[in-house]
Amino acid sequence: MNEPELMEKVHKLFFLSTYLNFKMTGLYKDCKTSTVGYIPFSTKKLDWAGKGDIESQVFHLEKKHLFELVEPGDEIGKLTEAAAAAFKLPSGIPVIAAGTDKACETLGIGCLDTSSVSVSLASMVTVETTTDTHMPLYPLGTVFPAAIKGKFTPELGITRGFWLISWFIDEFAELEKNECCDRDVSIERLLNEKLDKIAPGSDGLLMQPYWMSDVRHPGASGTVIGFNDNHTRIHFYRALIEGLGYSIKEGIESIENKTHKNVERVGLSGRGSQSEILCQLLANLFDKQVYVV
Repeated sequence: MNEPELMEKVHKLFFLSTYLNFKMTGLYKDCKTSTVGYIPFSTKKLDWAGKGDIESQVFHLEKKHLFELVEPGDEIGKLTEAAAAAFKLPSGIPVIAAGTDKACETLGIGCLDTSSVSVSLASMVTVETTTDTHMPLYPLGTVFPAAIKGKFTPELGITRGFWLISWFIDEFAELEKNECCDRDVSIERLLNEKLDKIAPGSDGLLMQPYWMSDVRHPGASGTVIGFNDNHTRIHFYRALIEGLGYSIKEGIESIENKTHKNVERVGLSGRGSQSEILCQLLANLFDKQVYVV
């Protein structure tokens, strides 16, 4: 950081998770799995970047500003008396290192090696697996520390993901909003029931879900092609879900191409996985064993 006067006042640079650990234990520690973002951490080495690493060239921070790294599953420290009083818990309870949201989601869904894939059907859809080596799925692809010591989680992300459902509801589903109030059901359930009555393939309607571009497709934008006079708003909705499904399938195939092994199981999590109709639609697309937690 080229702000010498500001940096003179800095004691430690924290993530939110590091700050919460500090408030609970009084220690400047965080899990390696949580240490991703704008900071000189090498996801390949699973340690602070050295002076010759690209991360140190981009993020100019001195060692004195950094915190102590802890392996996932190891103890960060003990709950202080002040924190224990705030939580109404006994002091001295061990605080254990875990990791980022997606890393914990991948572990929690039982994705322990490349025979399985973790798919998070959240506002940002992610396709992840667990590997023994640093293995980007595409050029400049992201690889994060896993929530298992010494392991990695390569990721393919669909930036707008299931946020597109919220976008569709806000822009096109006024009739369904009124109907779901009359029936006292969620609008997602109502839309998915209607979606299930449209044949697979949306009668030729195809969507590419690049409402935001990414590293793989920096010039891409969202595209819908194949409209004809038979198509309705629900056709559009199904095409949206199928477009996301094909993008997820692209991620699964990227993992298979990198590992030269077939993915046996796909675990679904996130809010989208609460719909049996959506999960079955995706299972049909993947032609894999699909399960939900």
